[in-house]
Amino acid sequence: IRGLHIDSPKEEYKIFMYLTSVSSLDYGAFRYVPYSHKYSLLMILNLIINKYKMNPENITNSSLCDDINAVNILGNSGDIIISDQRGIHGGNNQSKGKKRLMLMNSYF
Repeated sequence: IRGLHIDSPKEEYKIFMYLTSVSSLDYGAFRYVPYSHKYSLLMILNLIINKYKMNPENITNSSLCDDINAVNILGNSGDIIISDQRGIHGGNNQSKGKKRLMLMNSYF
């Protein structure tokens, strides 16, 4: 599971559908930082820092945002999440014996 990141600074949307219920963080809930898709200055600064200073191989990682800012999205099988992928997002690790299955579709 990848930590908090953006997919790209370009406009892109994804639809995720939980195929299994995600009733707690143990199942690896999707998480999103509200309104982060609107912080273009933060996004650009983060990309520059990652490229030249911290982590050039993972340039889209969100090293300037703490996990505490992310909202965990729980749901039942069949629930849908629509996400602006310019926003900071990621998944939580699944606990042993727990799983999260998702269907995903991208829109560029």
